[in-house]
Amino acid sequence: MARALEAALVSGDDRGTAWRDRMDELNQIVRAAVARLRLADGWTVDDATDWVWSRIQPTTWQHLVGEREWSAERYTDRTVGSLLQELSARPAASPG
Repeated sequence: MARALEAALVSGDDRGTAWRDRMDELNQIVRAAVARLRLADGWTVDDATDWVWSRIQPTTWQHLVGEREWSAERYTDRTVGSLLQELSARPAASPG
């Protein structure tokens, strides 16, 4: 269904509005999660939200889980792990 709605958006079909609505909702969920992180230097909430949102698109899931036969768990672990590593501020090193 996601691929059909995304295709509708690309082709200008009215059903593309449903895709845009879902992606806007996903963006707001991502923004709320990102706002709770202590972001690494150089990241703003807006930029980090866009970065996460782009990395969790249904087409990425389809490529890795559907076509490359990754398990859902592997996809989730790798995606979340890499995003947190990229976006999260590192704790300050202890002197000593």
